[in-house]
Amino acid sequence: MTALQNPVSSLKGVGKTRSAQLAQLGIESVYDLIAYFPRRYEDRSQVIPIGSLELDVPSCICAVVVSEPRNSYFGGRSITRIRVADDTGQLNISYFNQSYLADSLTYGERYYFFGTLPGDSPYRQMTNPVTERADTPPVNTRRIVPVYRLTSGLSNKVLSKLILNVLDTYLDLVPEILPEQVLSAEHLCGVREAYRNIHDPMDAEALELARKRLVFEEFYIFAAGLKALRDRRVTRSRQPFSKLELQPLLSSLPFSPTGAQMRAMEEIRQDLASGTPMNRFCRVMSAAEKPLWQLLPPTLHQSMGSRAPSWLRQKSWRSSIFAPCLPSWNLLVFAVHS
Repeated sequence: MTALQNPVSSLKGVGKTRSAQLAQLGIESVYDLIAYFPRRYEDRSQVIPIGSLELDVPSCICAVVVSEPRNSYFGGRSITRIRVADDTGQLNISYFNQSYLADSLTYGERYYFFGTLPGDSPYRQMTNPVTERADTPPVNTRRIVPVYRLTSGLSNKVLSKLILNVLDTYLDLVPEILPEQVLSAEHLCGVREAYRNIHDPMDAEALELARKRLVFEEFYIFAAGLKALRDRRVTRSRQPFSKLELQPLLSSLPFSPTGAQMRAMEEIRQDLASGTPMNRFCRVMSAAEKPLWQLLPPTLHQSMGSRAPSWLRQKSWRSSIFAPCLPSWNLLVFAVHS
């Protein structure tokens, strides 16, 4: 078992409770974390001054804490308040039920804040913004932030940090499955670059290249699987039906088949004589062709299933007009190509 198949419980900081939360999302191994793609993105890479903030527009600012954090309590809830400032102005910030921030926010230190100024509030303040120290690597600010599907007890901040840690440790172990000539011909990035930029995009262009690569890979694997199924079917052999003559049947029909019907009948006759399984879709194009379907025995109707017309699946095909022909032609399928 490779390291990519290790359970998430083997990761640092992932205990029994966190493993259960990840399992709710279908994440059980290290690779599951790497392949757990975001459902959308928030662009927090643009940092603007306080004086340029607009109402109801999510924005990222960089400011210094200019007041000592203080906690107050109202209606059973804690409220932590600070004031921040930059060269263009000051701003009040409030955090609800996050009293621990009073100890982690330091007077005189610089932080990044991502949040919104509510347009329906009489006060110019941010409430519960995402906060990061300016001297720490960007995780939830200063970059395009992935937003993941979550479950109870698991925040986007925690999941994003966990995935970034896994990428730093295990990304080099992810194998490249696309041939070099395909990557070159389709102008695709490598698999490791794609996974890095889908979770931690440098910019919008890098994100689009990662999406293109991963979407192409899905279709490539799907197409390769279909080809493998076709090749396996071709290698199978069946007892050919080489003594199939159309003329006795044609002479018993009360109508003359069209040119398309004749071509289809001849192709099916050749298929039946080839000794390999057929992959043919049959459909009726007009009421005049229904008698051809009525020649099919029940065994062939069952094998066609939903591909047969609804009136045929309802067993309304029985007709005494063509009953004499059934014993001789119970293996012949008539079809019309579109």
